[in-house]
Amino acid sequence: MGCGSSGPAASRPGTTNYSALPEDAVPYPGPPWELRLIEAPVTMKTEAALFGLDGTVVTTDTASLYPIIAMEGYTLIQFAPIPGAFKREGMFSMGGTLRYQAILGKQPSDSSELWQLHIVKSYLAPNMMNSGFQLLFSGTQGASSDSSHLYQIIGDTCAQGGRLLCIEPSMSGKAPGAADALQGKGGVMGIDMFFNMAKHSNPTYYTYQAIHVPINFRMQAGMMSASAQIDVDWHGQLQTYLSHGWKLVDIFFDFGSSSSMGFMSASGSINSVWFFEKDTSKLNDNTPLYEGAVVEYWQKISVSMSGNSTPQGTWDECIIKMGERGWELASIVMTPESKVKGTSVQMKIVLLFQRRILSV
Repeated sequence: MGCGSSGPAASRPGTTNYSALPEDAVPYPGPPWELRLIEAPVTMKTEAALFGLDGTVVTTDTASLYPIIAMEGYTLIQFAPIPGAFKREGMFSMGGTLRYQAILGKQPSDSSELWQLHIVKSYLAPNMMNSGFQLLFSGTQGASSDSSHLYQIIGDTCAQGGRLLCIEPSMSGKAPGAADALQGKGGVMGIDMFFNMAKHSNPTYYTYQAIHVPINFRMQAGMMSASAQIDVDWHGQLQTYLSHGWKLVDIFFDFGSSSSMGFMSASGSINSVWFFEKDTSKLNDNTPLYEGAVVEYWQKISVSMSGNSTPQGTWDECIIKMGERGWELASIVMTPESKVKGTSVQMKIVLLFQRRILSV
């Protein structure tokens, strides 16, 4: 299995198709981030039971990449599929090869802390609203899911000295069969939860809170084109919690949604969950420790008639430039905002950063 690494000071050939980066009036006095951006293929297989009537099972071999992303001395920041990077196994197959990227980072530090990567595999089982025959008589649809077991995993793991790194869909799961779909069951979606487990004595314990933020969207379709727009104050939401001493860990979509259909149009919202952490011993201390920044990036994707898709450009350059000025990547959010024209797709991706507040 091949993989590629950008190294600490280089990136894949990229694009500057992102919004302006924040400027510093004076050089930031803190250390830069040394980053490793590692790409590797992931095989996705599908298997339909009873010609699909009992659902389709999707499996991925992401576990084979865990030794690659557990690089000593580095902390995992993100591990997710690259949007638009997919090669189908065959003309009539839904399986194929995805490309994943792991982003790892470290800063010069005198800390004697030792950590070990720990992965917990879990799932979400969405329930559909107005499913089956109800869709024939209603212009609304949506989904909801119970995430309480994910929060319990976070609480239990962090009580043992763990620290949440990120939560990502594993791209594996099981689609609902015909009978389940009529009952409003949305299948099972695999979730990978990544933690750092303390291997040093007297570790710092952290408290987490999950903030649910609806992302409103509007969609419009034409004969050969379509577009979707979202409405959310990314920076304002981030700053609300950073200004009270919290740090953003990740943003995760829990498959909750609602939408209303019109003639060649739709509107609604999808639910995002923002995970913030704080040193438990400083839970009542609201002194800000981090400042935040948001960068918008447009990912261009070419889709072929065979179903293969290829991304044009990369966010690597943006992440590395921000890291050189002390900005830590907090989350990469694949938003539903997009522009489609023929076989060309543009997808808006939001990159959220934070860095320590230091006196100059």
